[in-house]
Amino acid sequence: AISWMKIEFISGEPLPIVEGPTVLAADVMDERAMAAAFFTALEDNPNAVVTTWGGETRDLAVLRRAATTHRLQVPHQLIDGSPYTRERLDLCRATCVQAEPVHLDELAAAVSVPAKPSPPKEIGKLCEAGDWLTVREQVMADVLTTSVLAVRYLAAHRQIECHMSDTMTAIADATLCAFPTSDFARRPFAP
Repeated sequence: AISWMKIEFISGEPLPIVEGPTVLAADVMDERAMAAAFFTALEDNPNAVVTTWGGETRDLAVLRRAATTHRLQVPHQLIDGSPYTRERLDLCRATCVQAEPVHLDELAAAVSVPAKPSPPKEIGKLCEAGDWLTVREQVMADVLTTSVLAVRYLAAHRQIECHMSDTMTAIADATLCAFPTSDFARRPFAP
């Protein structure tokens, strides 16, 4: 499964433009189609900064492997192998610096941001069991949690300006619009 969200901050505007989240899973498309859809979303937004929590240690390697396996072209944001490229932001690395890295759900709990509805180690079992609804909720929750942490991080580091509570509401509203029946979006993630 794969999920992403586009959040565009425009100088002088109080709210970002929020698109998504997009959530794709193996019950409706194969790995090649999922990777191709994500790569197209990045190619359509050449100034996008790919933002992850710990993505440099796993997710991005999986995407590069998928490109090689399925003869896809990697978008420019994923070409540079350096974890410090300006085309990507790994919030785990940026937040922890040289401290011991923490899991996304651990930090989220510490700062009162809703996180994964299922334990992280359960995702493989959920995929094997074909529980695609729960898998979708899980990957969407990762993207939403990372988005909230990214907005907070970027604002604190003076890289964006926004009205924080209105921005969180915009992210939640876009999510409910895209997934009106999502339990995670309607309950834990609702502002």
